[in-house]
Amino acid sequence: MLSKAYLIAYNAVVAAGWAWIMVMTLSSLRLPASENAKCTFYNTVCFDTSSGPAIFDFLKIFQTAACLEVLHVMLGLVKGTLFTTFFQVFSREVLTWFVCYVSPRITQSDAFFLMMVAWSVTEVIRYNLYWIKLAFDKVPYPLMWCRYSFFIVLYPLGVYSEILCNLRAIFFFNELREEGKFLDDTEENGYVARLSRQYGVCVALLMVLYPTVFPQMYLYMFKQRSKYLNARKPRPQQTEGIQFPADDKGKRSTSAFNQAAFAASVFNHDQQAAMAVMKEKNWRFGYGKHVIRNVALSCKDNDTCLKTQTLTLVSRLQGVGLRSVGPNSCQNEDAKQQREDHGCHAQPGAWGGFREVCRCIHT
Repeated sequence: MLSKAYLIAYNAVVAAGWAWIMVMTLSSLRLPASENAKCTFYNTVCFDTSSGPAIFDFLKIFQTAACLEVLHVMLGLVKGTLFTTFFQVFSREVLTWFVCYVSPRITQSDAFFLMMVAWSVTEVIRYNLYWIKLAFDKVPYPLMWCRYSFFIVLYPLGVYSEILCNLRAIFFFNELREEGKFLDDTEENGYVARLSRQYGVCVALLMVLYPTVFPQMYLYMFKQRSKYLNARKPRPQQTEGIQFPADDKGKRSTSAFNQAAFAASVFNHDQQAAMAVMKEKNWRFGYGKHVIRNVALSCKDNDTCLKTQTLTLVSRLQGVGLRSVGPNSCQNEDAKQQREDHGCHAQPGAWGGFREVCRCIHT
């Protein structure tokens, strides 16, 4: 209970922080002819970049707070993949501290403001979705739709702006040298020059991760989009025609139906074979060996062949259900009589109980 309250408070506070960053960033939008406006995208999007340092002060606080998310996964407070969470947080921290903090001019560039638009909108949606889900056990559909739709534009925009910031960081010290801020003829300035070159190499190496990691994360979000948004569109209920038997969850699986039919067809001749069929966890890809065993039983003699294949055909036409019952279930005469009235005959099975082979016509 305390962990849930903590997570609600954490996500709500961080959501509020990112909301303020988003407000500050969007309030910096200007018309192309405005004073101090720096434009991008063919002079269609312009920002008053003078507020960049103030925005960066808030960014340092709330982006650094994201490091706790790695700890949340490690402690099991939230479900998630540690590697994915670590990389997402690590890449943001690198941009914040290794790029923008070391090269403060970036915070007054159009690339930085584009990055803040992508980051802040994404995080406002994400953190609000988290705390609302924790507090109310459900999420409003519009917020869910925003979470799994806005990324289509925001993720590429974020990567584009991050790459621009990295490139500006690589050439930051070169700009200082060209402006005469330090010279190469002194020992101290020579050290700074070497350090700047090493810094540029490190930033360039980090940029190599983008073409390898971004496509995976982007495609993963599309899978999540299909999972969460399409789940709200259930298949229409079939009103006519043949329907397969429904399982405990209401699903009509052909795999489960065929697995039960194969088990029923060999139960009277080889109970171990029937139990092996029912123990098969992946019937769709593991049925081959059971088909071979079924054919081997059928080849013993004509009578076995006829009975086995007849049971297979009848069970598929009528519907066969195999379900576990307790060891004392068949001792109840009323329950036993009721099952027999429906064509169900209890027979000893395996793994600590009984198996009922029920041949019940599904109308």
